[in-house]
Amino acid sequence: MPPTGGRLRLTLSMALAAVALVGCGPISATSAIHDASVAIDAARGAKAPQFAVFEFVSAELYLRKAREEEGYSDFQAAVNFARKAEAMAAHAKTRATARTRKGMAPAPAPGGGLGVEPPVDELEPPQDGMPTGSSL
Repeated sequence: MPPTGGRLRLTLSMALAAVALVGCGPISATSAIHDASVAIDAARGAKAPQFAVFEFVSAELYLRKAREEEGYSDFQAAVNFARKAEAMAAHAKTRATARTRKGMAPAPAPGGGLGVEPPVDELEPPQDGMPTGSSL
């Protein structure tokens, strides 16, 4: 029995709603990732890499994870990580702006302020008695 006018409209609207819902995931993830990227650029402009290191690096890492999840088509996780990135970038910008207004010095460079970290092969070996290298 062919669908009647009311049933046909209901079937068509359900199909359109399903198509719209399927398309929302990639669009919302891309939009959230873009917003987070813009927020990170704004934080960078406020000198957050020097004055709010933890918050800025956290924002960058959340954004990287958001892009990774988008690549795996886990769009909800991508949106969640992108929102965290955007929030951390906003916090980094706020903190960096406050620190520059107070005339505070930037955070010290890695390596105790010397600006140089020893190469990995020059580090002390672990003292736990375990052999180093790939002897498995």
